[in-house]
Parts: sequence; C-alpha cells; structure tokens
Amino acid sequence: NPAEGTLAMLQGRGIALNGKVDTDGRLSFNDLPIGTYTLTLDEAGTGSGSVPGIAQVILTVQNAEETDLGTIVLDSEPIRILSVSPFDGEQDVALDQPILVRFSEPLSMVSLSSLTFQVNEIDQAGSRPIDGLFSLDNTQTELTFTPQRLFKSSTQYQVKITGLTDRVGHAMAGSILSSFQSA
Repeated sequence: NPAEGTLAMLQGRGIALNGKVDTDGRLSFNDLPIGTYTLTLDEAGTGSGSVPGIAQVILTVQNAEETDLGTIVLDSEPIRILSVSPFDGEQDVALDQPILVRFSEPLSMVSLSSLTFQVNEIDQAGSRPIDGLFSLDNTQTELTFTPQRLFKSSTQYQVKITGLTDRVGHAMAGSILSSFQSA
C-alpha cells in the first residue's frame, strides 16, 4: 500500500481533487458523481511523478458506496529495453522484417516520436530516416515498427531509442543503438 503522506490526485468528469494517504494507507474523496476517474499516487509527495514511486489507476464510481481499489503497487523503476529484433549486428535481415522492441513494463505511446525512436538507413552518402508505422501489443510492452517501404538490399540500418517513458512518466536511462544489415 502507498505510504502515509503519499500525494493523491483524482481527475475526471471536470473534477480535480488532491488528498493524502492516511496512516492506515487509506484515502477518501467524498461525494463523487458516478463516473470514471484517474487516480494518480505520488509517493515523493511532489506531484511531479518523481522517484521513489508513482502509480496511476483508472476507477469507476458506480454508487455512493466506498470503492475498494485493492492493493496498489507504486512504480519506482524506469522503463528498460529488454530486447531489440533484429538484434545488434544481425546480418541478412529480411527486406520486409519489422523491428520489434520489448520493454520491461508498459510503454507510454505519448512519449513515442521521431525523436525518441529513429530508424536510419546508413550508406556512403550519410544517414536518412526511414518512415514507418508503430503499433503496441495488448500488454503495451512490445512495440513494432513496420517500415512503409521494404528495406533496401545489402544496406546498413541503425535503430536509436532514447527518452521513452512508462505510463507514469519514468524515462528510460540513456540511449540504445542497434544496427543490422539487410539481405
């Protein structure tokens, strides 16, 4: 459970309320209209989503009764990249191969852009960005980049990933560079 003093921010239905978790790990907001709300818990108590822990929970108030959210686990870890496919240094990659990146926890699509995820074609003339489409699986831990065109044959490609965040705003540490060669 969140520690005593954890800042709680409740938003939804045009309402924005703040509160703090009590000594028993409990929190209450009174007289909420029926509807769906987002509850953000920030154990640092700053409201900035900084470490040591943060969590977001979507809740639905169905009546005037108490809503038990069960156990809420605060997220204090930055998102990490577990794997990139094609792997760094891979040769003879199929020309229609999508790029798959697996993360340690759900990714925030809001943090995904051409600045945070880049795929470049590398040759003697330099480096050129490759356009493509992003998709996330249902767990939001597997990101697929599908190039809009087939990769060129016998060409070097580089994937650079930096600045991505998890759903509560923890950014990945550093950057990942991965290169591969098409078939």
